[in-house]
Amino acid sequence: MRAVLPASPTFTTPRLGEVPEPQPGPGEIRIAVRACGLNHVDLMQMRGFYPPPQGESPVPGMECAGIVDEVGPGIEHWRRGERVMALLAGGGQAEKVVAPEGQAMRLPESLSFVEGAALPEACLTAWTNLVAEGALEAGESVLITGATGGMGTMAVQLAHALGARVLAASRSRERLAKLAGGSLVDVLAPPWNRIAPAVVARLAGCGIRGLSRYGARRSILAAPGVVEINTHVDIVDWKGGRAFVGAEQALLQATRHLAARREGRADAAEPTGWLTHHACHDENAWAFLAELFERFRPEQGVRWKAARELFHTESNIVR
Repeated sequence: MRAVLPASPTFTTPRLGEVPEPQPGPGEIRIAVRACGLNHVDLMQMRGFYPPPQGESPVPGMECAGIVDEVGPGIEHWRRGERVMALLAGGGQAEKVVAPEGQAMRLPESLSFVEGAALPEACLTAWTNLVAEGALEAGESVLITGATGGMGTMAVQLAHALGARVLAASRSRERLAKLAGGSLVDVLAPPWNRIAPAVVARLAGCGIRGLSRYGARRSILAAPGVVEINTHVDIVDWKGGRAFVGAEQALLQATRHLAARREGRADAAEPTGWLTHHACHDENAWAFLAELFERFRPEQGVRWKAARELFHTESNIVR
C-alpha cells in the first residue's frame, strides 16, 4: 500500500512509497484512511528528526479518519464499514492503519472525514488538560496561552462549551481578533509602569483603547480614547524574594485604596484592582487568591468586572 515515508540517508525529503499492509492484532481495528491530520511532530518525523516510538510504524501520522475495513480478535463493538476517527502512535499517513480499539471513536455523520481527522489530537489533549486533570467547570475562569494555535483554538472552544470564562493570549493580534470577534480588548500594561506621556497620547492612534498601570489613576481617560484602569494591590513582595506579601499586607493595600475613594483622595469611580503574576506565585499566593474569590462573591455585595466592561467609558462607573 502507499504511505508517506520519512527522510532517510538515501532520501533527504519525504516521499510516497510502498509499505506492507498492516494486519490488526487482538483488540485492534484496521482503518481504510480517508483523511489524516498533520501535526508538528509529523513534520519533525518526515525530516528524520523524530524517531517513532519503539515498535510503532515508521510512517508519520498521529490522527486519521476513515472506514473500518477489518477487525482483530476480541473486537465486539466495531464492524466493517463503520465510520471512525482515531488517535495513533503513528502510521496515519497511509492508505490503511491499525489502531487499538480504545483509541478509536465513531465519526458522527455530521462531520466529514477531513473534519474528523483534525479532531483526535487537539480535542483529546484539550479535554485531558482542562477536564480530566483541571476539572474545569461552568462559571470558572481559565487562561489559555497560545490560544490561536491548533491546540489553543480547540481548548478555547471546549472551555467555552463547558460554560467557563475564557481568557486567551497569543502573539498575533490579528489571529486573536478572529478568535474573539467583538470580545477582544486592546490594553497596554507597560513594564514596571514606565511609559512616557508622549507615548500615552499616541496609544489611541495605534488601536489601543485601554491602559493599565499600578496606583490610583488621575482621570478615567489617560488620553483621548484611552480608558485607564489600574491595579492597587500587589500580592508579590518583589524585594523580599518574590514571595507572597501575606494576607494582612494585601488586605491593607486594598482597604487603603477603598478608603481613599470614599474620602475623595482617589477617583471614586475606579474599581480596586488586584495585580497578580501567575508565573511568580508561590503556594501561599495561590491559596490566598482562592480564599479571596471564595469570600468575595457577587451575592456578598462584591462585583468583579470583566475587561470588556471595564475599558468602555460609558460603563466605567462603580455602583
